[in-house]
Amino acid sequence: METEADEIGAMLMALAAYDPYEAPKLYKKLGEIKRHPILDDYLSSHPYGQKRAEILANSPIMIEAYAVYRELKRRS
Repeated sequence: METEADEIGAMLMALAAYDPYEAPKLYKKLGEIKRHPILDDYLSSHPYGQKRAEILANSPIMIEAYAVYRELKRRS
């Protein structure tokens, strides 16, 4: 379910004219964060950041999302 949510999020980013390839970078950074009380709830219920970043970066939806992003940027 997390992968599906990440793919939908990447497409929503693209539709909002944000580069969807920034999402895997964010997940990778989250995976590098050491345990911190503020993030405990999030980190305890979400997949490990590095793996999550890899799955999303290699998802076929990213090609489609990036094409949408490029088209929107071209129009603006």
